Amino acid sequence: MEILIGLVALIVAILTFKFSFFRKPKDELEHLKIQFKATQNLSNKIQNELTIYISKNNASNEIIFGDITCSRYLSKMKESSEKNLSDKLFDNFDELKLTKPTILSMTKSLEEQFNALLQVQTFIELKKD
Repeated sequence: MEILIGLVALIVAILTFKFSFFRKPKDELEHLKIQFKATQNLSNKIQNELTIYISKNNASNEIIFGDITCSRYLSKMKESSEKNLSDKLFDNFDELKLTKPTILSMTKSLEEQFNALLQVQTFIELKKD
């Protein structure tokens, strides 16, 4: 009888550990998805605005940040967007076995990207005036 109680306690402990540390954090994953889509949409919008700005102002060689030209920045932005903000990547979130720390790290990275994109958007808005 004592062995049976010990086994039941062990099984309960293992299940508790598994559900506590290895289950997908649903709220965090949902927040990641929302942040991903917001960043993706802003990136696409800024790429479009920057393309228009470059075309209207013949600004291919205009410096945007440091020593980076508008056209080079746009090119790198498109590459990064295709690699890191694709719909394919978004669609795989549910299949990936992401832990809570990974999700939180990814969300923080997306928030930083979003803020950087806002700076580019501000640059474009200031140049329009």
